[in-house]
Amino acid sequence: MPPHKPIEITDNKHQPITLQKVSDEGCSDTYLHVLSKAKELKETGMKTRFTDRYEQGLQQIKDSLGKKSGIKKLPLVSERIGRLKAKYSSTHRYYDIQLKTDINGNVSEMT
Repeated sequence: MPPHKPIEITDNKHQPITLQKVSDEGCSDTYLHVLSKAKELKETGMKTRFTDRYEQGLQQIKDSLGKKSGIKKLPLVSERIGRLKAKYSSTHRYYDIQLKTDINGNVSEMT
């Protein structure tokens, strides 16, 4: 089946949107591929904001390791990291967090 030609329309804010009908050979369903510059900008901004907030959360955890009354025990630090991962589930998969502990079970370094 030949590919369908894209159609360009405008939304209510007069921003261009490109639509293209897409068919899969093994399936009887038809899909609509939508391209929008405004939507792309919005998605990029959201991803950047989530990444920044995740990194700020990691930095707060790292900073608390050096404070006198900060959380340093491995289970508690792991719990904080777990909560942060749950909150930013779309972002955390791009990060690898390593914890090093001392002989007392306190986290001494986070990378």
